[in-house]
Amino acid sequence: MKDLTKGNIYKTFFLFGLPLVLSGLLSQAYGIIDTAIAGRFIGDSALAAIGATAPLITFLSSLFWGYGVGFSIYVARLFGAKQYKKIKSAVYSTYLFLGFFCVCLSGIMILFHDGIFDLLRVEESIRGEAFEYFLWYVAGLFLIMMSFNGVYIMTAFGIGSYPFFMSLLSSVLNIGGNIFAVVVLKSGVKGVAISSVLAATVVDVAYAIKFLSCLKEMGVRKEKAHIGFSYIRSSLPYALPNMAQQLVMYLSSLVISPLVNGIGASASASYSVISRVYDINANVMTYDTAVKWIGSHDGGTDMKIDLVLNVPEMANSKENDSFPVRRKAVERGIPTMTCMDTAKAFLEVIRLKQAGAELEYHELEQ
Repeated sequence: MKDLTKGNIYKTFFLFGLPLVLSGLLSQAYGIIDTAIAGRFIGDSALAAIGATAPLITFLSSLFWGYGVGFSIYVARLFGAKQYKKIKSAVYSTYLFLGFFCVCLSGIMILFHDGIFDLLRVEESIRGEAFEYFLWYVAGLFLIMMSFNGVYIMTAFGIGSYPFFMSLLSSVLNIGGNIFAVVVLKSGVKGVAISSVLAATVVDVAYAIKFLSCLKEMGVRKEKAHIGFSYIRSSLPYALPNMAQQLVMYLSSLVISPLVNGIGASASASYSVISRVYDINANVMTYDTAVKWIGSHDGGTDMKIDLVLNVPEMANSKENDSFPVRRKAVERGIPTMTCMDTAKAFLEVIRLKQAGAELEYHELEQ
């Protein structure tokens, strides 16, 4: 684990952010590998079957991606503030909540898959294969989402290299599993989906072991975790903007999916490939997220403001930004200076005190 606010910020940003970008690219390899192997070894119908529901799966997955990023920023702030017991309780509570929500969502999607396929206008000739892939992938959606969350939790602790190696391991397992399932076992698209879920499960176990190791390093491995919804509520201010961002990014793909599927299976197959390329490009945004994680490690200060220096251009006017700033400062009991001469005198006093000078204090009336 590492405090990302220490040392050269540019070096820290590069060394921390680069593995995250690579991890994101490898994580997206799930869908790309599924698509490539299905098209190469099974045929165009399998490619179309995977692509027919891929925008919906990606759209729903983005909900968990967004929450995972936001929650990890909340965890990073707790880590910066050294509130390690709270981290343990927050992670345990969130995983239980996400597990329950994901299982319910997966159950609903599988139960009403016929209606969903109708809305997506999945062609009748590929519905059988489409359902096989959809069933197994959605059934294991929680396990796949947890592998993404493992990346986010590790990065919240300032660990950038471990997620990269786990993403690399997951990709290798996914490729090997897909080839074995499709070429050797001849299990078709069902084997492709199962391989993805199994690869994610292995990585989930590795992340769980690493997380427990981090808790031990924090000294809270044996502490009791307190399960509560309050941790979810506390993370929402960070999670909701990221969830909205992710949903908007993939909404357009979902909206035009029925139009593409309506053209025919060949269009679904082609659109599947294009969607995977878009997913790769979207992961460049991981660098933006790296900045959030690094900034959040300043959690020890809890972003408190000790002093406000606000010099208005028009002292008695409410028609500028300075008035609401001063008002908020007064409402929150934050000392406020509105004159540069006062601020300079204040800084001079601090300088003299740090130099060990003896100062005399006088009342303003004197």
